[in-house]
Amino acid sequence: MQLEPGPRLDTAMIASLQDLPAKSKSSLFDQLYEGFADKARAAQAGMRTAAACEDWAEALSIVHKHRSNSGFLGLARYMRYCGELETLAREACEGEAPAMEVWNAALDVATIELQPSLDALAAHLDRGRSEPAVGAEGSGGGGAA
Repeated sequence: MQLEPGPRLDTAMIASLQDLPAKSKSSLFDQLYEGFADKARAAQAGMRTAAACEDWAEALSIVHKHRSNSGFLGLARYMRYCGELETLAREACEGEAPAMEVWNAALDVATIELQPSLDALAAHLDRGRSEPAVGAEGSGGGGAA
């Protein structure tokens, strides 16, 4: 598995969420963003552990929730990698478990992508304070594939 080209961020999603109100002074988006990195690393560790124990239902549960959260934050490329993990875990639940090398390689790709995606999101948020976001970064489109 190789890192795929394509937009790292879904800036249209990010823009649509930044204006959502929250119960405190910061936006709902800011609250979600703040805790995501630590939760992402915990989710990755949980997926790795669940797969090592051949608990594919647990791996599927973790990756499904994590994929949704990453998409909600506009992490388009990272979300696609989580989607690949979700497919592998779902197939394993149906009796077609991937070789551990395949699972670990897919998880490694997602792990490698996490920090650059978070860095791109942070840079986008800094830029967004002075200029509006338009479309998906680098793609000319507005959605995550």
